Amino acid sequence: PVGRLTYTQLLNTRGGIEADLTVSRLGEERFYIVTGTGFRTHDLSWISDHIGSGLDARLADVTEEYGTLSLMGPSARDMLQAVTEA
Repeated sequence: PVGRLTYTQLLNTRGGIEADLTVSRLGEERFYIVTGTGFRTHDLSWISDHIGSGLDARLADVTEEYGTLSLMGPSARDMLQAVTEA
């Protein structure tokens, strides 16, 4: 659903992990992907190479425009709600 995010992985043909990332659904057909530090070039290339031909999809690197702060753990939601209107 819009407004949700999920943790997922990019796998190679042998089932090995190429990268782990989070994907946020911003709209019905709009997503925001966050990958690990230092994997920008690798992950951008991997995703670009695996967008199916004939799909109406666009991938934009917005690394220089946004920052990410990760808050994780069993109390993360409670902590975030205490300091935001989220």
